[in-house]
Amino acid sequence: MSGRSSAASQSQDSSSRFYQSPRDKKLLCVSLVSGENVFLSYDKRTTIGEIFDKVCEQKDIRESSMFGIAVRMHSFYLFLRHETRVDRVKFKDLLKKNSAFHSRLGSGKGKRQAAASNGDLTAIDPNEASAASYEQYTNNRVYFRVKFYVRTNALPEKAAKMYYYLQIRENVLRYNMLLNESTIFQLIAFSLQADYGSYRTDLGTAKEPYFNVQKYCPLWLIERYGADWLLQHLPTQHASLELMTQSEAVFRYIRLASEMQNIAHNQHIVKVTEKGPANNDGSLFLGIGPVGISLYEPRNLIHVFMVHASTLPWADIVRLRCQRKRLEILPKGGRPLLMGFSTTTQAEYTLWLCKELHRYQLLSQMYASSTRRAVEADEMTPHQEMLVVPGRRISSQTGAAATAAARPSHQSAWSSRMKVSIYI
Repeated sequence: MSGRSSAASQSQDSSSRFYQSPRDKKLLCVSLVSGENVFLSYDKRTTIGEIFDKVCEQKDIRESSMFGIAVRMHSFYLFLRHETRVDRVKFKDLLKKNSAFHSRLGSGKGKRQAAASNGDLTAIDPNEASAASYEQYTNNRVYFRVKFYVRTNALPEKAAKMYYYLQIRENVLRYNMLLNESTIFQLIAFSLQADYGSYRTDLGTAKEPYFNVQKYCPLWLIERYGADWLLQHLPTQHASLELMTQSEAVFRYIRLASEMQNIAHNQHIVKVTEKGPANNDGSLFLGIGPVGISLYEPRNLIHVFMVHASTLPWADIVRLRCQRKRLEILPKGGRPLLMGFSTTTQAEYTLWLCKELHRYQLLSQMYASSTRRAVEADEMTPHQEMLVVPGRRISSQTGAAATAAARPSHQSAWSSRMKVSIYI
């Protein structure tokens, strides 16, 4: 399920744009959900799609259709069109509008490391750059994130699955869903097994722990039990999974975090700022995922947790319409639900996100159905024994040709000129 945007015939021309003379070169930092940063240089012709392809090439992500390049705007991530030129992105304006984002970028200088080079892409070490160049790196920043969440049975190949898992893990820490303690401890154990493999006594000691508590535990759990207690007892949970492979631990983490009843972390969470239909104080959150649109209410239980209120499956939604700062959701046989946002941009972007995620799910289902039919047909067809000659590649287009057209594409992206009403 490849989402590469550049054609092979243009690869040499596009790759040469990343490295010009120092006078023409601008610097860009691409932050990944793994915590890594890929540092690239670009000129006025370089597009977001070319940046995306370079990141996928470096990280060997072949099934890239579920990922995208985004900028952070206020409290949400806005995915960019692949044909957009990088120099058209107004990084300075984004920093001014988001002071929290600005302060986060300013912290941790000197801790970021450049990614290793691949092919003609030369890694740039910010420690060797001037102060002005480093500031440009950290200010000119985009994010490589999951754009389309999927059901567990549609997870991608190994490299893409790892970044998908890291995105889900970040969501578990950020979303503050109301989970019981046994579930969160099980998730932490799966995550430690996925990252470190089977527990060994030489991984760390009480004085020098082998993992960072804040990286695996939500804030409310740390405040409830304390970091020292967690560092002492979590290795026991980790050791209980010694027979589980890292790949299986990744899968189990994703499945548990995504398929709990009324709780799912494989979705985008968008805050509604005006009065919603289910809460007296007007606070409401929308969860946009592969199943449909879920509504969550904040509940103050020492910490503020998101509690599931209801879910509208895609099949039960007739129409979505944007009216300035409001999003109207019309369910089958029900009254319209009006959701308010702080800006018109956020309302239109949420409409686009609903449209694109629903479209991606339909295409994924078509691809899965065609693949299943091809497998069933192949199993029913009598086969002859074949002699495979070493050094000669024998290929058949039967399965590929039948399913290639149904593969989802990531090329569509949000635009302020999009339609303000869509029918599901």
